[in-house]
Amino acid sequence: IHYYLGLYEVTDMSISVESMYDRAFVALESLKGDLHKKVAYFKDVMLHERIHETVTLDELDRALLNDEFEIYLQPQIDIWTGAVISAEALIRWNKPGRGIVSPAEFVPIFEKNGMIAKLDYYVWELACRQLRKWQEEGHEERSVSVNISAKDFYLMDLYKSVTGLVEEYNIEPSSLKLEITETAFVLDVDKQMELVRDLQEYGFVIEIDDFGSGYSSLNNLKEIKADMLKMDLKFFEKSADDDRAEKIVTSMIRLANELGMPVVAEGVETEEDMQLVKAAGCQLVQGYYYAKPMSVPEFEKFVGARPYGNMKAIIDRVISEME
Repeated sequence: IHYYLGLYEVTDMSISVESMYDRAFVALESLKGDLHKKVAYFKDVMLHERIHETVTLDELDRALLNDEFEIYLQPQIDIWTGAVISAEALIRWNKPGRGIVSPAEFVPIFEKNGMIAKLDYYVWELACRQLRKWQEEGHEERSVSVNISAKDFYLMDLYKSVTGLVEEYNIEPSSLKLEITETAFVLDVDKQMELVRDLQEYGFVIEIDDFGSGYSSLNNLKEIKADMLKMDLKFFEKSADDDRAEKIVTSMIRLANELGMPVVAEGVETEEDMQLVKAAGCQLVQGYYYAKPMSVPEFEKFVGARPYGNMKAIIDRVISEME
């Protein structure tokens, strides 16, 4: 039996019992999804957050209908040549009267309330629409990575959704890279593995996101024949035993390379970061060191001043270096 308690300490006897109960319930709701806390006391800020959450959820359908969401693109760079290889699509909300709103303000709300699948699908469609536009302009080499959350596996027919989009926009599946977070493989592993294999057979490039952050990394590496791995820079940070940590990280990267998978280091912001991931053996970098997430026009200007590389060439280089 797991218990959760939402408590309201009565300090104002003038409010109704119903209001007291509502406040205790708001405190209880704040524990949703938290595996560490069992008890929460009501605070005024919780009520404000609850109102904000309700308003945000109510605005979603209107925002989708009015095309208020847009994608920002953050380049992924070949660590050795400096060429742009791809870009990750990141959601932004261009809210009337406010301008660009950070995803940190609304994505957790949609995740908490099961609405994230609807937003994810919209991002995928925006990416496909942009890829189609680039192809018509003669930029067939460009590709975009989109995020697949763990909940997308359960809240929609994922295979039908992504294959339907590439067919609708008549683009190559390989130009829409699918970043699947490692935590998506914690439950119902066999089913998820089968789905990943089906997506690869269709032509999609599969990238495991946040690799190393879960508890089954090596097992996933054994079972999932992904095309790429993405590791957050936090995985490279100093620890109590730097030498031990460095050996673990470099061994994981080398293992991925031996399996023919390039590794993307995410969150690279400084020259020191750059040298660290380069020495560890990563092939690609993503982060403020090269570029922040930017609007599509800004991205087009960015890639216009740089060479554009080829992912297959990166994979071939990884394989040849391991032989």
